[in-house]
Amino acid sequence: MDELLGKLQYPFVFVDSSHAFRTSNANIEKLTRSLLKKTPQKFWSLIEDIEKSGREDTLYYERIIQLQKQGVISSLITCEAINQRIIDGRTDVIRLFGTINSMCLNDKNLCKAETPDLVLWGENVHYKTYIRATDALLNASCIVADKTILSLQIGQLLLEHTTQHCPIYFLSDTKKGGNHTEYDLPPKEFIQQLASVHRAAD
Repeated sequence: MDELLGKLQYPFVFVDSSHAFRTSNANIEKLTRSLLKKTPQKFWSLIEDIEKSGREDTLYYERIIQLQKQGVISSLITCEAINQRIIDGRTDVIRLFGTINSMCLNDKNLCKAETPDLVLWGENVHYKTYIRATDALLNASCIVADKTILSLQIGQLLLEHTTQHCPIYFLSDTKKGGNHTEYDLPPKEFIQQLASVHRAAD
């Protein structure tokens, strides 16, 4: 961790997957536009299960928001679309898969007949969101990424949009090659330790 902290250039762009992808939640693949139209009850039940499971990442996102406010992280690019803490955090967040309205989580009857502002399984990320994410990466002087993002096609495509001289640090197994360095460090532990260091420095 100390080695990584010594290499970081601040502020850096942080690329996050989501709780569902980090835990390989199979329900994500069931969330299709077809399911929403044909069986909205089942769709919202799956959303509720994912939202409940993802609450354990609330502190993780609170720390990211604080690090953004401190100028440690410049932009957050995330696949998280349900955790309300990151949705309501009011910092610079690029939400690749959109967001789900908090009213829908509280009252499913309001939304059963509506299409949420979400990119569902099998759909493409909205063009404007994709461009915003690529701009953030192209202009970054340093990128830290949850390696889980590479399990998604959108993650692989996005991380091709980096400059040759921009270091990318993946939070995973320790391997080195090119301008990519991987660390055996879970994203949540990295953010926790980074937040502790910058609290001590305040």
